[in-house]
Amino acid sequence: MLRGQKIVIFVLAKTSETLKYVGDAIMLIWLAEMLAIFTPHPSYPCAGVMGYWGIVACYMLATLFYIIEQGVRRRYTQ
Repeated sequence: MLRGQKIVIFVLAKTSETLKYVGDAIMLIWLAEMLAIFTPHPSYPCAGVMGYWGIVACYMLATLFYIIEQGVRRRYTQ
């Protein structure tokens, strides 16, 4: 594998990992809101349904980057 190919795989892996961590953090905030019956300001981005869709979006993007990474890894190793 060439150095450039390793860098591409590394960036895809780290992006996927980071998006999973962001999704986990938003989920913890969202669950704390729901359990504490916290009433946030309407401009708060993690509140209610918008927070839920933000969590889903982070996990879906992380999964997409993981699938792309695995495809690139397979293509480079052949």
